[in-house]
Amino acid sequence: MSRYYREKQEVEYRKERWREQEEQVLNLFRIGREVNHLRHDMNGKLDVLCRLAEKGRYGELLGYIKEMDAELGKYPELPQDTGNEGVNAMLMKAVPECREKGIEFRYVVLGHIDDLDSMDIGNLLYNLLSNAVEAAEKKEGDKEVELIIRREGEAIEIELANSTSGSVLEKNPGLQSQKKEPELHGFGMASINRIIETYQGEYSYWEEANCFFQKIILTIIQ
Repeated sequence: MSRYYREKQEVEYRKERWREQEEQVLNLFRIGREVNHLRHDMNGKLDVLCRLAEKGRYGELLGYIKEMDAELGKYPELPQDTGNEGVNAMLMKAVPECREKGIEFRYVVLGHIDDLDSMDIGNLLYNLLSNAVEAAEKKEGDKEVELIIRREGEAIEIELANSTSGSVLEKNPGLQSQKKEPELHGFGMASINRIIETYQGEYSYWEEANCFFQKIILTIIQ
């Protein structure tokens, strides 16, 4: 009976973590949409500012500028639009998080990825970047995370590199959770593997000179 209750507890724990993760992704989607609406509204407001400046109504102009500055301050820095809401959302999460933790974060997106499911790519990058940022944060000195996403025909290639404090593969060759109660934490890699399998993908990883590399290739399903 104790085994039954332990397994039941594990299932409930995993479900709760899935719900929390999806809520975070959806919340980031919402922020992205709000910022896109704000960007659209700003075009009209900029026209107003130009007209006020032309007419010399500088008092009103200053008031509008302060109002716009306060409105923009509500939102995180918006990376360049990638054409995919899931990727946009995860970049919006990673950019300020890395800045706060003293990690240099670089990214580039090559080619269009708008036909890749936003929730799938959002969940995939959520787990990949969470692990990369957590590992880079532990390193003394320079900390780096680099993400490259490229479109090659009907395939999406994702390459991720992050600084490490030592050999990942010597300590953990199977990339198992190193947290307390690991049986309640493996859902991150499980999510990554599920999405890779869904898209008939490939996953490889290696390390060089205190840097851990991961490469994922996904096939676009029409």
